[in-house]
Amino acid sequence: MNKSSLMICGLDRKKGKGKPLYLQISNQMRSHIESGKIRPGGRLPAISDLVSQCGVDYKTVNQALQDLEQEGLIRLDQGRGKGAIVTKNSSRKCSLMFVKWGDDVLSLEISEGIQHFAAQRGLEYTIVDGARSHERFIDALVHPIRSVDGIIVMPYEHPEYRQAILDCMKLGKKIVFVDRVLDEIPVSSVSIDHTSGAFKVTRHLLAAQGLPVYYIGFTKNPSSARDRLIGWSLAMEKYGHTKLEPYICGFSRPEHELVISDLLGLETVYDTVLKFFESKKEKKYSIFAVNDWVAKGVYMVAESLGLRIGVDVFIAGFGNTPLCEQFEVPLTSVSQSNELVGYEAASLLHMSLLGEIQKPVRRILPTTLYVRASSTGKILERQDNSNRQLSLC
Repeated sequence: MNKSSLMICGLDRKKGKGKPLYLQISNQMRSHIESGKIRPGGRLPAISDLVSQCGVDYKTVNQALQDLEQEGLIRLDQGRGKGAIVTKNSSRKCSLMFVKWGDDVLSLEISEGIQHFAAQRGLEYTIVDGARSHERFIDALVHPIRSVDGIIVMPYEHPEYRQAILDCMKLGKKIVFVDRVLDEIPVSSVSIDHTSGAFKVTRHLLAAQGLPVYYIGFTKNPSSARDRLIGWSLAMEKYGHTKLEPYICGFSRPEHELVISDLLGLETVYDTVLKFFESKKEKKYSIFAVNDWVAKGVYMVAESLGLRIGVDVFIAGFGNTPLCEQFEVPLTSVSQSNELVGYEAASLLHMSLLGEIQKPVRRILPTTLYVRASSTGKILERQDNSNRQLSLC
């Protein structure tokens, strides 16, 4: 319900018998709010409109509004001519929805964080599975569940996604992005600090090996990859490497095509990395892979070429997934708390639904660098020494 459709009627004006007028007014407005006719984030009519409609003075209306504000149902807006903002609905829970790309680790962990927040606040939570289909994912945005108030989504950079999100917003749904953003669409977002994380890990490689660091990964999209490329470039420039183009190895296909199939993605990564090693003839390589999945491709190609991780190839990834400890030479990586991203996204969406946030907020979470043998080779050196000692015995 918009503010012009709220009607205050049937006021009992008999002095000394009925309830005070301000209580009658606040009771009717409370009824509208609790019934769900005015949802959190909506506005009541301006005070001047309520004065005219109710046929009472400013003081009576203001007292009614102050009662509702004390109950936490509304927040009075200081702007001239603006009605109070509804911040709470005591009889109807806010309903959150997460459009999950598929059963990948990133989506599942983000969902865990959202579910944790929803359980804490007693909110309704729905998951829509995109089943790794762009068509199904977009359809979930274009035709959202009617009872859902807000949607959390990890968007792909494609015109159909942009239009679907805009159409969803026209339906009155609040949206929060996770992991990445679409710069031209003004909605709130939560991600980890991709730029800082990439800067940390690249600086570590530069300091540990004294070699320029190659960047292997997406370069144009998604925004998370662009931010990591920026972090990498800042660290390279800090160490005096100003001509960066020769050290960038990007993929020929965009992300939204590769995510459809693990096999397609792995083949693309493998082919790209193989061409990289064939074209870059170095005695030693220092590499920052845009994520741990791409790092896995580097491990595979290096092994096929007889190159040793931590001896001939020094590498770091991004994500700090369980995969890092599973490699024979553990992978240095940047932590990415997907559960926390989901939790904070749900919190931000909830605040938006309650009218506590009026403008888009971009929340960025800090990262931690976990250094392992892939970037230092120290464990290999200790293993070599122990083997040498054993042979001498």
